[in-house]
Amino acid sequence: MAYTLANEEEYESPQEKKTENSIAYVLSCMMELRDNAHIAHLQSRSYAEHIALNELYDAIPDLFDGLAESWQGKYGIISGYHAPVIQEGMNFIDYLKSKVEEVNEFRKTVKDTYIQNQLDTIVETFSGILYKLQYLK
Repeated sequence: MAYTLANEEEYESPQEKKTENSIAYVLSCMMELRDNAHIAHLQSRSYAEHIALNELYDAIPDLFDGLAESWQGKYGIISGYHAPVIQEGMNFIDYLKSKVEEVNEFRKTVKDTYIQNQLDTIVETFSGILYKLQYLK
């Protein structure tokens, strides 16, 4: 679907793509990550892991809202979210690394620098949690 900007220039909304590189996919992954982090937090037997996972699931809503609202301010309401998949007992470090990679891959498709910056902040936050999960026992 083409949209018209105030200066009458037409553009294709990047969210039109319903692929793994769509904004709806990335945001859905963040919701899934939050739910899985909360469950892992509750099931953890390590205090350091418990605290790091708490930090992660507390941070995601603000990161999510900022990204979604910035995107929607420029491109319109996002649709095409998918339901979270709960995965108990997984290797959470590998899971979080895969989410970092997904965000980084999506970032390559984004042209707006302020949205790239928000994605960088998400990766920065996730990477800090990875450090805590891997090295602070």
